[in-house]
Amino acid sequence: MAARRTKKTKATRKKAVRKKTAKKTRRPRSVRAKRSRKKTPRGQKDPGGQPAIDWNAEVCETIHDLAYSGNTVEDMARILKVGKSTLEEAIANEPEIREAYYRGGAQLNDDLRRSQVKFAKRGNATLLKWLGLQRLGQRDVKAVEISGSGEGGAIPVDADLGPVLTRKLVEFLRSRGQK
Repeated sequence: MAARRTKKTKATRKKAVRKKTAKKTRRPRSVRAKRSRKKTPRGQKDPGGQPAIDWNAEVCETIHDLAYSGNTVEDMARILKVGKSTLEEAIANEPEIREAYYRGGAQLNDDLRRSQVKFAKRGNATLLKWLGLQRLGQRDVKAVEISGSGEGGAIPVDADLGPVLTRKLVEFLRSRGQK
């Protein structure tokens, strides 16, 4: 039996031509762009990279103010015109920077806490509830009952079961004919 030939369409012919012409050739050295590299004087080692950042008292104060304003490390790095990893490394390794960063964040948290308590004492119900949940360990528990026409009537369900387990329990009871 003779092998079948597939008819080449214009699209497949163009692909074949493109594959042949796509091969790149390297330009000769005389035409290639030369890299300009700053040469170091003889006997000195090239430090490489950007110049070291001077983490002085002014920068520490700026970091404190930015942390106190609620800025993230990424925002602070952008404002200080350094990389995020550079600032994270400085926070980890430089004691003055670390202290300024954490002191600013702690002061922000303290001010927020004081403001919340002040408004809660004035009777703001939302803040009272939130502070009770956060500070006093109170829980927002919802009473769940499954009503049915069975022998006992309503079946109380502990809300700590979670929404998924509660939903599955309701589905199970409905499948057994209890509504």
